[in-house]
Amino acid sequence: MKQIVMAGLAALLMSHSASNVQAQTVTTEWMTGSEYQQYFQNQVQGRGLLLTYLEAAEFYGQIYYFANFDPLPPGVGWATHHGLSDASFQQRDQQYRAQGYRLSHHQRFVSSSGRVANQAIWLR
Repeated sequence: MKQIVMAGLAALLMSHSASNVQAQTVTTEWMTGSEYQQYFQNQVQGRGLLLTYLEAAEFYGQIYYFANFDPLPPGVGWATHHGLSDASFQQRDQQYRAQGYRLSHHQRFVSSSGRVANQAIWLR
């Protein structure tokens, strides 16, 4: 597993499924970007889960994230980023496609203040 930190929001690259781990579907509550990142690091990494849905929304002027995780099929690799600018999203999309990933989920959110937050999941 490789972790890339960019502009204060971490991107997580899962290169293979965890072995001997019983995974169940997990749905999060809405949480801030830092809460989501902490949740991911403490509750998801190494548990044989695949991020299948990630959404951003604004509540009381702050961006929150909501995610669904399903059991990770054997041999599937995945990468995800949240809170990316449009330019950063395009750069990551090109990078992952060049590595053989395909974009499986993308959401672009614009806050009331004009802040753009792209969430994406790539599979290989």
